[in-house]
Amino acid sequence: MAKKILIVEDEERVVRMLKQGLAAAGYETVSAPNGKAGIHLAKKAKVDLILLDVVMEGMDGFEVLRTLKANRKLREIPVFMLTGRGEPEDIECGISNLAEKYITKPFELQHLLDSIHKTLYTLH
Repeated sequence: MAKKILIVEDEERVVRMLKQGLAAAGYETVSAPNGKAGIHLAKKAKVDLILLDVVMEGMDGFEVLRTLKANRKLREIPVFMLTGRGEPEDIECGISNLAEKYITKPFELQHLLDSIHKTLYTLH
């Protein structure tokens, strides 16, 4: 059974690219255009990993991350922050709130896929 990855991202172009790359690597994907919908999907769809943007309308990614990690049913799901915000304080915020990885855009798809594979198949 394919591992399922939730993409929480408001840029449709990025979502399409991620879905295509993840599908080619054998992953199933679901996506949400904002943080509130992402939290809802994380609760509803059994996901193995979450790719989370920071800059979104409504809840930003850091708030979503804190909400996920505060939920005992969701806190064990690895979260990769995938964002254009690469200032040291942003990275520190992601890591201190228990993001598994903090990857800045633009990113190399193969590097992301390697990190996902390593996380899903060596940690779990």
